[in-house]
Amino acid sequence: NRGVLGGRKAETAKSAMEPEVLVSHLADFLAAGQVVTEKEQSRDGNLSDEPFAKLLYDLWDRGASGVLTVSHGSVRKDIHVENGSPGYVASNKSDELLGNFLCEAGVISPEQLHTALDALGEFGGRLGDVLVREEMLPSVELFHYLSLQARQKLLEVFSWDDGSFSWNPGLRSGYEMYPLGIDLLEI
Repeated sequence: NRGVLGGRKAETAKSAMEPEVLVSHLADFLAAGQVVTEKEQSRDGNLSDEPFAKLLYDLWDRGASGVLTVSHGSVRKDIHVENGSPGYVASNKSDELLGNFLCEAGVISPEQLHTALDALGEFGGRLGDVLVREEMLPSVELFHYLSLQARQKLLEVFSWDDGSFSWNPGLRSGYEMYPLGIDLLEI
C-alpha cells in the first residue's frame, strides 16, 4: 500500500524498501500519532482550510480512488479519482456539459448537437457514443476533447478561495472511465 509509508515519494527513493528505512518511517508515523490503516476514511472540509491543490496532491500521492466533491456557491463538481488521477469530472454548470463544450470549441455545430441529443436513448444516454457512431467525431478526437474538458473543469476549482469538499474513498463512478492522461503535477 503506497499510502502507508510515504506514497509515491517513497516509491522513487532507491533505499525506501530497506528495512531500516521502513522502520524509521513507521517510527515517524507512530511518533506523530498517525494511525496506519488499510481503509481510508471519508472526510469533509473547507477549501479555505485545505486548498484544492493540496487535496489533489494528497490523492495523487496516496494513489487514492474515490470521489472528491467540491462546491463553491451553487457550483458543484464531482471528481472521480482512480489510482490518484481524475478519470471523470461531473459538473452542474451547463456550459461544462460535453455538447456545449464541443459547440463552444467549434468541434460540432449546434445542429449536430441537437441531432445527437435526439439519439441519446438509442446509445445508452452517452453523447460521446452518439457522436462517434454517427460519425460526427472520430473516437480519438472525442478522447482528446474529453481530456481537455476535464482539465478545464479542474482548473476552475484552483481559483476558488473558499467552498467545501467531501472525499468519499472507494466510491466508484457509474460511468465507464478511461485514463484521460491528466498529469496532476502538470496542472
